[in-house]
Amino acid sequence: MPNHKHHPFHLVDVSPWPILSSFSVMISMIGLIKWFYLNNNNLLLIGVFIMGMIVFQWWRDIIRESTFQGNHTLKVIEG
Repeated sequence: MPNHKHHPFHLVDVSPWPILSSFSVMISMIGLIKWFYLNNNNLLLIGVFIMGMIVFQWWRDIIRESTFQGNHTLKVIEG
């Protein structure tokens, strides 16, 4: 596959964060239901913690792409 760019935009690489965040939302929702019915919020706290870690790592990747790899050109920054 050639590396020719015919546009000024950066196409992101495959990322695990969208699917992992959907799993953490599912864990949080199951934990919320468990908290409402069984008065046990352990699963909810685990889901929220996992979501926080995913958000942190996802933004870390975005900052790395823009700062260190230089993928955010002036056209991308301006929108």
